[in-house]
Amino acid sequence: MNDLIIIGAGPAGLYAAYLAGLRQLKTIVLEALPLVGGQLSVFYPDKPIYDIPGFASIEAQSFVDQLLHQCARFQSQIPMLTHTRVVSIQEIEGGYEVVTSTQRFPTRYVLFTTGAGSLSPRPLPQLPTHPRVHYTVQSIDDYANQRLLVLGGGDTALDWATQLQSKTHHLTLSHRRDEFRGLDSTLNALASDVTVRIPYIIQQVSPQEDKLLVTFEHTQTKEVICDTYDHLFVAYGFEADTAQWKDLHVDRIQQKLAVSTTMETSLNGVYGAGHAVMYPGKTNTIATAFGEVNTAVDAITHRLRPGKAIPFSSFLPIK
Repeated sequence: MNDLIIIGAGPAGLYAAYLAGLRQLKTIVLEALPLVGGQLSVFYPDKPIYDIPGFASIEAQSFVDQLLHQCARFQSQIPMLTHTRVVSIQEIEGGYEVVTSTQRFPTRYVLFTTGAGSLSPRPLPQLPTHPRVHYTVQSIDDYANQRLLVLGGGDTALDWATQLQSKTHHLTLSHRRDEFRGLDSTLNALASDVTVRIPYIIQQVSPQEDKLLVTFEHTQTKEVICDTYDHLFVAYGFEADTAQWKDLHVDRIQQKLAVSTTMETSLNGVYGAGHAVMYPGKTNTIATAFGEVNTAVDAITHRLRPGKAIPFSSFLPIK
């Protein structure tokens, strides 16, 4: 039987795997996506991250690569199985059985590091699928000197706009509200030649040969503006699928896993960390997730080896 099954191989899951390796826990990591790294690798590999201690800024994929380099020390001991979606978790004697579509993994403990769940971008209703409508930015160099439109008002839209503005002088950022929800520092980094349209809604998007004709409507004055673009980027957020939790009778807060101070859920032996969990005062940052992961893995180690000290610490011993 495994000591620990980690569900989710985003940043929190990768750090959990590293800590489990340090503790010599028999561990397997399961990831539904075809690659590890979570949202950072799939949706925003070029996205700059500003909330990692020690880095003024680091690109998302570079950060994931550093986590993988850290985990490489234990790669022969801790398998990471991609394309492996968990369909249920069932109680068995001495722990749980994590069930996928093809395999069953018995384990004493489970750690959810799934983020908000399996994510899919919220589509643009007017034209949900089109080769020039994008829900990720894989390489900003692909859009040099083209007319670009970014839709959305959160951090993702602002990050995309600040990245893309370095490649073109024809960038528009549009949001349906009259203010943005992203960081002020990112908003202030927008170049003066970026066209900002707020508060506008998108009435229609029509393919025009190799362009997209977009019709905007002001939410208050009802003014209508039409413009053409080479590419349109949609940052309307994501829809989460938490099907792997459906069979778990576990307490929730705001549709997330409620956890104790040890990061244990209301189910004995099932833990959570990162964006998958909620508790009073919770902040959803990667730095917070790493602290939660450390707490969870240490709690699990203590239960596996009661009475045995855990020597690993970043601090000098003070008596």
